[in-house]
Amino acid sequence: ALATVTTSRVSEEAARGDRTALIARTTEGARAVWMLAAPSAVGLIVLAEPVVSLLYQHGNFVSANTRALVPIVRAYMLGVLPYSLVKVFAPAFYTIDRPRIPMLASVCAVTANLAFNYLMYQRLGAPGLALGTTIAAGVNLTILRVGFGRVLGSARGEGWDRAAVALVVANGVLALVTGVAWHLCRRFLDVLLARDAHVPGLAALLLFATIGVGFTVYALILRRLGYPGADELLGLPGRIARRFRR
Repeated sequence: ALATVTTSRVSEEAARGDRTALIARTTEGARAVWMLAAPSAVGLIVLAEPVVSLLYQHGNFVSANTRALVPIVRAYMLGVLPYSLVKVFAPAFYTIDRPRIPMLASVCAVTANLAFNYLMYQRLGAPGLALGTTIAAGVNLTILRVGFGRVLGSARGEGWDRAAVALVVANGVLALVTGVAWHLCRRFLDVLLARDAHVPGLAALLLFATIGVGFTVYALILRRLGYPGADELLGLPGRIARRFRR
């Protein structure tokens, strides 16, 4: 969705011939992706086990299957951010009639993916295939960023260093909070299990509560540190709730 909005804005600026505005719009889109994709990846890396268990551990899918799937999920999650950023940067080249750069980036990404999978599959197995996809996204993004800088100019924007620090701090706290919160929830569930007390849906409720706490802490830290768009992020749950009430 962010990529779609960014592309339309970038296309408008390209049609006007305003490359400065084009860079600014791309930077805004990239910052929004950083704000949303980074915590999504961090959160799912930390909570991979309970999320996989909640979604899949039913019937013939047992705890051993969950343990096997968790490292695959985590390997994929490492690629969420670069993959999302590719969706923002690649369209910018088409708006200025430079399609060869994203094509080259895609070819290099596929080559890197195939090479990594060929060399590492025997050692890493299925998680290695997921990691190969993540590496491919990283290669794709790297080429696009270098090309963007040479063709259009830097997409860092004013205040990017401060924003980067805010992201690192917020995501670090997010990982700590969600990890500790779920650890406490897990211990609580183990106590109930030891007492043969089963409450249907309690694990799901505690998981959603953990995610909610992590989201709130993350958004509050970003707002406190002045990250662009943090106020809108903090108000997102309320806007979603109002849509469901209509």
